[in-house]
Amino acid sequence: SLPCRAWEMCLGGLVSLSPRLPGTARQREAAGFLLILAALFLIDRNTRWPGPIMLLPTLGGALILTAGQTASPLTRPAILQWVGNRSYSIYLWHWPIAAALQYAGQGHTPSATAGGILASLVAGHLSYHAVEQPVRRIPAARSPIRLAAGLAGALTLLLIAILAARKIPVEWRLSPAMVRDSRAVIDRNPNNRCFTQT
Repeated sequence: SLPCRAWEMCLGGLVSLSPRLPGTARQREAAGFLLILAALFLIDRNTRWPGPIMLLPTLGGALILTAGQTASPLTRPAILQWVGNRSYSIYLWHWPIAAALQYAGQGHTPSATAGGILASLVAGHLSYHAVEQPVRRIPAARSPIRLAAGLAGALTLLLIAILAARKIPVEWRLSPAMVRDSRAVIDRNPNNRCFTQT
């Protein structure tokens, strides 16, 4: 949930202030990649999330950003530049795709995971060119009416999403297996007794 991840947002805000950190830019970049690499090996489906171990990829990403090494051997490859430019769009798209796979009961199959990653990359690429780049080119200072109309439209969509989320039962958004498991957790004897025991 967002409250549990608020510290991640705050960390991103601190990075945007370009704080002075110890070490050279290359050292911070190397340390950041090492933290992310460690997270790849230490985090699995049994890891508690959110939890302290999430500091590994989060701080790793922050260190790489503060290093600002866009032309280093670790960040220069074209594929990394491509993913980095589209990372926000890919991030936004991967959530509904992952939720859809989970709802369909395919959340942990290798083929579905690979398909979900590919779909996120394709959708993120399309959004990057169709939404992100055009929005960045809007001359906001010279077109306040267009800017206001865009903000009003975005707020309207947000309001509709919030109202829909409050009206739609939570169970509708979960897979049948998750609904069954959640019901089993709360399906307990109020006296905390098992009638099969004497």
